[in-house]
Amino acid sequence: MQQAVVALGQGMPLKTCAAQFNVPRNTLRRHWLKKLKKHPGCTHLGRQSILGPSVEKDLVDYIMNLEDKGFGLTPTDVRELAFDYAERNNIPHTFDKERKAAGLDWWSGFRLRHRSMLSIRKPEALSLARAAAMNRPAVTKYFKLLEREMQCLGITNKPSCIYNCDESGLSLVPDTCKVVARKGKKNVYQVTSAERGVLTTVLPCYNAAGYYVPPMIIYKGKRVTDGLKKNMPDGTEVVMSDTGYMNMDLFQKWLEHFKKNLQDPNSPALLILDGHGAHVKAIGGLKYAEQNQISIICLPPHTTHWTQPLDRCYFKPLKSNYAHECRKFMRDNPGSVITRYNFGQLFSAAYHKTSSMAIAIDSFRATGIYPVNKDIFPDDVFAPSQTTDRELPPSDGQIQSTVAVVAGQGAVDGGQGAMDGGQSTGAVVAGEGAVDGGHAVDGGQGALDGGQSTGAVVAGQGAVDGGQGAMDGGQSTGAVVAGEGAVDGGHAVDGGQGALDGGQSTGAVVAGQGAVDGGHAVDGGQGAMDGGQLTGAVVAGQRAVDGGQSTCSSSIKLNRFEMIRPLPKKVFDDNKRKRKSRSTTSRVLTSKKHITELEEELRLSAKKQKISNMQCTGKKCPKAKNDLKKKKKKKLTCREDKPRGRRPSKATDAELQKKNKKPKIPNCTRGGRKVGVTSKTQTDVVCCAGCGEMEVDSVEDWIACTECQAWYELPCTGLLGKPKNVQDLFVCEECSL
Repeated sequence: MQQAVVALGQGMPLKTCAAQFNVPRNTLRRHWLKKLKKHPGCTHLGRQSILGPSVEKDLVDYIMNLEDKGFGLTPTDVRELAFDYAERNNIPHTFDKERKAAGLDWWSGFRLRHRSMLSIRKPEALSLARAAAMNRPAVTKYFKLLEREMQCLGITNKPSCIYNCDESGLSLVPDTCKVVARKGKKNVYQVTSAERGVLTTVLPCYNAAGYYVPPMIIYKGKRVTDGLKKNMPDGTEVVMSDTGYMNMDLFQKWLEHFKKNLQDPNSPALLILDGHGAHVKAIGGLKYAEQNQISIICLPPHTTHWTQPLDRCYFKPLKSNYAHECRKFMRDNPGSVITRYNFGQLFSAAYHKTSSMAIAIDSFRATGIYPVNKDIFPDDVFAPSQTTDRELPPSDGQIQSTVAVVAGQGAVDGGQGAMDGGQSTGAVVAGEGAVDGGHAVDGGQGALDGGQSTGAVVAGQGAVDGGQGAMDGGQSTGAVVAGEGAVDGGHAVDGGQGALDGGQSTGAVVAGQGAVDGGHAVDGGQGAMDGGQLTGAVVAGQRAVDGGQSTCSSSIKLNRFEMIRPLPKKVFDDNKRKRKSRSTTSRVLTSKKHITELEEELRLSAKKQKISNMQCTGKKCPKAKNDLKKKKKKKLTCREDKPRGRRPSKATDAELQKKNKKPKIPNCTRGGRKVGVTSKTQTDVVCCAGCGEMEVDSVEDWIACTECQAWYELPCTGLLGKPKNVQDLFVCEECSL
């Protein structure tokens, strides 16, 4: 049957074809008509899709292109796009016109037909700053800086001297994970120690050889107690900060801890870290590092999700193992909560399980640091940054066309370059010049006006003037094509060039690429002139014109769906005032240039602060204006000597204890630190010694330690549900040691 259909397509009569291949005539006619209804390029049998294979291929390419840039389409978006395309191109369809989207059955078939290329995925959130910053120029500059610094220190082949460190937070209430549950159950729960947990900062560090520097743990508070250091990994540095995060003083302290625990103390060390303010502006720590042969390189901003070894390979398994230890603790100790005094035990187990030599070595290899690999990141990593890339201005001496250009290669648009009745309306040859209204604009290109040539040049090779290359009565008297040969009296002189006789081409070669015979293209890319009309010409392989219309796309093909919905691209306003910001590239923090700039910045900041603190008078003075605003605000409040907040209760301690069952004891101690009233005009500030939650924000019952009088939330003591006489004898963990 297939052979009969092929023979029928080659021109064999239907009756002869049916007799020769022994196929019923009506069956052969049915198969032939079905083949005619198929979309171009479709080879399989059965019912055809509404859009056709070529359109669906463009749709798949468009979907994947958007996904690479970070603007992936949902199934609903794809259905709406298919409906929009069918409506714009008048394609018969059975889509839902009320919802203006293709049906679910079409989506199911489309997904099935392209299951090898498309799948449903849940994307990760990528901030605009990370999408724009992860670009190839910034990463290339970072690798050049890294390679140069390694060569200066002489540690190109010393992985034991290349380190990476970073901070991350671990909560006392980690995220839940999937568990095995009863099928069909509506709600599945997992018991945690509290609604929200206190965040503790950990700072691990290791080198490219797999050696781990003991970590630093940062708690929120004022004083380090022995209970907080309990069960920590050997050599761990435990410190406190007001916020629980890294600051410049703690960074300098960590650098001293880092210097003591180097694997090779006698060799220079290269430390790679991110551009956190505590790292970049810690001038004391940077000077200490410079004096002790520690070179610090800052990673490009907002690129650590790809360029930092700890983020790539370490923190995810560490947090996963820590969450597992927390779930195990809650299961083995029912009714108990996780406090800061249990953190050391849980973190130590997760740290020893995660800190392997293989993870450290693989993380440096995955980021291209050691061994140095500039091409470690695939091209799709930089695709989101294309949305915010700026286009380079045209170079000097570049000739610009006066008509439309497609992808910078030369276009024929809206009849440009078409020949109608032997007249040229504005052709562009390979983006080199324009012809407007039948006259040469570029001075080197030629025009055809009424079938007569006044000085035509192909590909800008040479000019023919004064009758050279003119057509008289449809005959060529001396045209030069690409400067290679002449045509005299309608005949080719060069043997490879073509002649024009009676307005018809009998063997013309354009730019020496192909021949045209009898008005038809022989080379597949060149065109012919028949009766003054271009029937299939391609100019330098860029664009074809058939009867005045373009039929062949350029080498950079424009996706048909991009015409409906163009790809996202940021439009920059050069006239808009740019905000001043710090350097957005990687740099050596221990270099003299960076330290000098930092000292100058601190000096200017101190000078501005000194000027703002100076006494000044007058309505135009900023300080006077601020004082005036403060005075106006004070008029709206109560008396100046009246303390802010709730009015203190006049009830005695006994009445208060009887009423609230949790008295506020003045000047009580919690962990050796006084908490409470410091003057008669202030109210008490009571915090839970277990979780740190303030009494004003708590909804739980409170209980005081019988030894140190420190206050605890009842769930933090582990006595929730216990008898009253047992709760009255409560002794905290510090007092029981």
